[in-house]
Parts: sequence; C-alpha cells; structure tokens
Amino acid sequence: MKAYQLPLLLSALLLTACGGSNSSDAPEEQAPVEQVPEEQTPEEQEPAVEPEAPTEPEAPTEPETPTEPPTEPESPTLTLDESAAVPGKLRITNTEDTVTLSWGPIVGATSYNVFYSEIGTADENSQSFSANSTRFTHQDLAVNVHNYKVQAVFAGNDTVSSLSATLTADLNNQVFLQD
Repeated sequence: MKAYQLPLLLSALLLTACGGSNSSDAPEEQAPVEQVPEEQTPEEQEPAVEPEAPTEPEAPTEPETPTEPPTEPESPTLTLDESAAVPGKLRITNTEDTVTLSWGPIVGATSYNVFYSEIGTADENSQSFSANSTRFTHQDLAVNVHNYKVQAVFAGNDTVSSLSATLTADLNNQVFLQD
C-alpha cells in the first residue's frame, strides 16, 4: 500500500464506521444534528416566562331554585305550673308576744295562706290566716313555740302553690328557719 492511500483508507473506515460512505453512488445519510443556539446579547434575549400557578377548578354551581320566604317559628306557649311555685326569701322576727313573717312575692298570686300550729309542724290542716301582701303579723301570743308555713293563692282561689319551708319562732327569743 502506498503512503498516500493509507490516510484515504483511514478516512474511508472512519466514514463507514460513523455512518458515512466512501462511494459516491450510495445514498447519503445524514446523522441528526443538534442545533446549538448562538449566544444572544441581553437585548436580544426574550424575557423569561414564569410558569402559571395551578388554579383550583371552580366548584360546580347548582342552579338557583326559587325559595319561599322564611316563616316565623311558632313561639312555644309557656304555662306556669302554679302548684310548683313555693314562697321563698322567708324571714321571721318576734317580740314578747308577736311574730312577724315576710316572704318574696310569687308572680300571679292574689293572696297568701299562712298556716299556724303550736304543736308540731304546720300544714294545710292547721289553723290558717289569709294575707293580701307578703307580710303577716301574728299578735297576742303566749310564750311558746309557734310554727308557720306560707302558701300562694292564685286567681279564683282554685289553685294554690306548694307550702313553704317551716318558720319557727320560740317566744323565749329563739327564732328558727327549718326546711
């Protein structure tokens, strides 16, 4: 082989190895070429576009249906259970021969029954007095123990409350409030 043929042979081998051809009658194949962008000056560069933030899909809206105007709720009817009312804020004072009772008013009461007993507990079977206010004075009493309970009376005298706690006065200057 002649010296000038060696570089030609090497060139041919290289062309063949990389997909080229050494003959002119073979169809030319072109290897894909990656295009490298040319350097651009800052003025020529396009501004960078930031990707848009993902948005949440809108919730489907329901078609509006005509609504009726809201109705006023019915007010509950409150009924006072008068028999459950009990006179409270009880107070008792006494002197040598007088006992004075007072109590808090009961809504709707028209008068009060005051039950009295010298022996044992006062109840609805005991001697009674009527009071038109929240105060009752019992006078001309002998030195002894006196027990009282109070009851509210409502319109028509048909309905009465439960009895209060027992109020006890000992005219020897001892006063008690018992439940």
